[in-house]
Amino acid sequence: MVLLAAKLANKLNSVVEIIEKLEEAKNNLLLYFTVDDMEYMKKGGRIGKAKAMLGSILNINPIISISTETGKVLPLDKTRGKKRTTKKMLELALEKLDKTNKAWLGFAHGDRFNDMDNFKEKLISEVNDNLNYKTFTTRISPTLGCHVGPSVYAVIILNLDFIDNLI
Repeated sequence: MVLLAAKLANKLNSVVEIIEKLEEAKNNLLLYFTVDDMEYMKKGGRIGKAKAMLGSILNINPIISISTETGKVLPLDKTRGKKRTTKKMLELALEKLDKTNKAWLGFAHGDRFNDMDNFKEKLISEVNDNLNYKTFTTRISPTLGCHVGPSVYAVIILNLDFIDNLI
């Protein structure tokens, strides 16, 4: 959102217009992530000991979203194993991008650069040829890291169809 605000500041003449576009961007943003280890979620009180232990034993990887409206953490799905998790995350991303003409695709990671990079390559190879996009890659924020630990990677999709001439 900060990058978008900076781009809008160069493009638009009014602070009110910039704020309106940023509000609209919130409705066009999808942020979700997965973790390989639920220990940090247990320590932070996000899940109970039993769920963490069961998740570890059964190799369950949650797919979690953060609401752009409330900032609350929302479970999207649970999968078993990295391959199924990657497949489900690809489905979610492609569903969001299916009706999109231009987008920013963000990828973030804790200590899972290889998993994130693998996901990124698969997503880019499967996006619609007509999609005009730009990618960003970074480390996760310290705030997210405190809640979920280092075994996280995230995907951020911002549909930019509501803004002319911005990629």
